Amino acid sequence: MSTVDNAKFPPGEWIGYSLDLTTLSSPQMDEVQAAVIRNIRLIDLDNSTTTEVPVNGTKYQVPNNIDLETTVENAQTSLVTYPTGSDAAQNLQADSTLAETLLPLSSVLSTTRWIRDLFVEDHQYALFGHTRGQYLAQLGDFIEQVNEGAIKTKVAALPPFDSNIKESVSKWRELFRTMGSHIITGTTYGARFQLMVSAANSKQPFTSHFPDDVTAAYHGLLTAGKYDPKLLGQRQFKKFLNERQQEVNCVGGDSDLAEQLVSKLDDPHIYDKFQSWSQSTDKTSTVISFALMSIWDVMTSSMDSDVSGRAVDVQKAFQWILEHPQEHWTKGSFKVTSDWGEIILRTPGSFFIRPENSPVLPGDLNVQFESTKIFFGKEHSGGLPPHPTVTIDFIIRNDGSPVDIGMCHGSDGTLPLNGSCEVIICDKSYKNDGKGDEMVYFEKCPVDPLVHDET
Repeated sequence: MSTVDNAKFPPGEWIGYSLDLTTLSSPQMDEVQAAVIRNIRLIDLDNSTTTEVPVNGTKYQVPNNIDLETTVENAQTSLVTYPTGSDAAQNLQADSTLAETLLPLSSVLSTTRWIRDLFVEDHQYALFGHTRGQYLAQLGDFIEQVNEGAIKTKVAALPPFDSNIKESVSKWRELFRTMGSHIITGTTYGARFQLMVSAANSKQPFTSHFPDDVTAAYHGLLTAGKYDPKLLGQRQFKKFLNERQQEVNCVGGDSDLAEQLVSKLDDPHIYDKFQSWSQSTDKTSTVISFALMSIWDVMTSSMDSDVSGRAVDVQKAFQWILEHPQEHWTKGSFKVTSDWGEIILRTPGSFFIRPENSPVLPGDLNVQFESTKIFFGKEHSGGLPPHPTVTIDFIIRNDGSPVDIGMCHGSDGTLPLNGSCEVIICDKSYKNDGKGDEMVYFEKCPVDPLVHDET
């Protein structure tokens, strides 16, 4: 059995640091980890004394103010579907046990921006989570280790929060960007697989077939390998595959298998790979969830009135900023050279907006403009070429994260069998000039880095 230096005690890399929940917009653990603010440690580890604790064959020197639990429930799996976005958000906020299986943050779901932004009312959702926990580390008595000096320095120079003064709002946003809004007080280590799937709930046949379509789309990955293969050839199922939105994340376990689970979800043998990955998770663990505490709750406990006296102001600023997030509006255009064409947004939390001055407006030339889809023309209309190029302008509204898109077109264009379509986002071109009726996907397309100014 080896001994690992306390500086490399894995939870020590996270506990005491912070996250800014006014800007965090993704439920994926790798993106949550990347968002941790490390320029200030707001709660220090107490290394005055340490306790040697063995975990999976390795001895760790655990700081005095860390409680380590090595009897964490090993495996939890959940699959739930919801008919609307509000149903999904409300149920996750009400059921902490379910939320901890599906999401990487605990105790703060009601104040987490993405719990609302990700769930859209006119979409239905399937949420799948599989976690295998190994150990949990949690701060015990930490009051004496709070870095009050850093907090005091940050808040002392700030004016009282006033949402009517733009400069005041900007300064408080900057506070949360640099200091965070919530402190990491605990970590769970193990492995986690997350998948969120959504589709419009406003039209048939998606609504009635949604649960079965989801299980078939991932070849039984979510249902212990069981699904109805007859669905795979149905027209409505193929349309579901094109129009669904999905977010997938896999951390811990064998890295090669984890990568395959993320990149090859359409593999007919995906469930076998999932089982192999799950069996590998006992050997390789990583952080899979954070427990958080708000900075104002920590400030309230301070004996320094300059710190405790600003707690209410910090909370007030956080709540207002959370309700008034900064958005990114990215201009783009969809060019179709065929009798029909379609573009879809596949990233949850991203939506199409119709520009006021667009060459083609909804209702003109059979254009359907929806929140996650733009459709031109009439599929399989039988119209003969040549088909001129039609340009449809759009705006993508989201939090500034890259987006995944898909697009397809009819068979004929200016000539028979040369139909095509093109999307331009941030001056970058994405083209589909392949066979008609086949959806082509592009991932992580950059959006406008500048925040949209509504003034």
